[in-house]
Amino acid sequence: MMKKRLISLILVTLLALSLVVPVSAYVDKGNVYSSIDALFTEQLEQAADHLSAQSDALNFDLHVDIVSDTEDHSVEEYAQIFYDQYEYGFGENHDGALLMIHVTDNGSSADLTEFTLVGGGSGADLMDSDDCLALKTALETVLDGTDLPYDQAGDACATAIGLYESTFTALLGGSTDTVIEATVDETDALDAVNVDETMFSQSAFILDYAGLLSDSEWEELEQKAEAIEQNYQCATYVLTVDSLDGVERRDYAKQFYTANNLGSGDWRNGILFLVAMETREYVTVTYGRNPDNLSEYGTGINAFSDYGISELENKIVPDLSDGEYYDAFQSYLSICDDYLDRYTRTGEAFDVGDAPKSKLVPALITILVPLLIAFVVCFIFLSQMHTAKAATQADDYIPKDGFNLTHQVDQYTHTTETRRTIERDHSSGGGSSVDSGGFGGSSGGHF
Repeated sequence: MMKKRLISLILVTLLALSLVVPVSAYVDKGNVYSSIDALFTEQLEQAADHLSAQSDALNFDLHVDIVSDTEDHSVEEYAQIFYDQYEYGFGENHDGALLMIHVTDNGSSADLTEFTLVGGGSGADLMDSDDCLALKTALETVLDGTDLPYDQAGDACATAIGLYESTFTALLGGSTDTVIEATVDETDALDAVNVDETMFSQSAFILDYAGLLSDSEWEELEQKAEAIEQNYQCATYVLTVDSLDGVERRDYAKQFYTANNLGSGDWRNGILFLVAMETREYVTVTYGRNPDNLSEYGTGINAFSDYGISELENKIVPDLSDGEYYDAFQSYLSICDDYLDRYTRTGEAFDVGDAPKSKLVPALITILVPLLIAFVVCFIFLSQMHTAKAATQADDYIPKDGFNLTHQVDQYTHTTETRRTIERDHSSGGGSSVDSGGFGGSSGGHF
């Protein structure tokens, strides 16, 4: 009996511990909750503290829940369950918003899987605003990564919280004096990519922060870019900077585009060419997306195929290398104009099927094949003559009993044929690839 009681006690203890351990893994820091305590870096702690203070100041409940399991619900459904079950929101109408970030816990690293935004009371009315749509686009760039060490995943969440808080602070007319610290990779880029409106106050498209252009050159390029936008409702940007501040060039360009709400129309169609002088790097990014259906892309993506962007860069990078920046940007705008004109007229982008065909190979075939045939025929005839013996007198060529023709053979050697090429329609077979944030473009390089 004693033994049975002891066993029962051990089982009860183990059961209790099994229930306690998962609970202890959850961390709740005011308005920020995480199911993975290892994600709570110093910067995530700061973001959580500031979010709580700002939430009180706005009288608008801002919550962030980081979860690793949605219990067979979609992220949107799970977020709404959290909002209702835990009675988020201020006042009778439960005014507030919730950013839920779904991560996959790999044990020592995490995948940033997906996220959603839900609102209650007045917060629900803000979900379809342009600012919230822009926020979602920005979050797609920040909350993107697989097999990230816990500290990097936590810092990415901290940056997302900073964007989330600042967006709703602006929507609600609050103050954003306090700055959230984040990682060098994210915050330095976000600080750098926000346009100083005192510079280029009249500029919409040519953002020459590195000072590569004269005033007259800048004005001419700006006018050309404005005309392109008016003609095709697709913006063509040039961005020059002194330094990327340690940020990967493509990430910098994407974050600049997102942070400054670039692009034409609701779909924010556009292309941006970035030049960084310190590291002599360049990259092209494109964007154009239906805010109501993120799987549907617009002119900014469809008019610029991967092949087209590669050809564009191949034509302008030599000018960059030579320091001919005006010529490079002039060519860039002209090529963009051509691509957009073609897409507008035909509905098809300039793509791999439009690559110029080499005339050298057909010419070589036309010349070499007949020569090869002639050589083979001559070689055959030559080999058949090896049994002949030299004759010293004319009589040697005539048989002793005289010449008698018994049979005749006509031997076919070859036919010469002339061909005329008939051009046929062809499919490009290329297309435009996009990343998880909806951006197309290139990986860039150095000039």
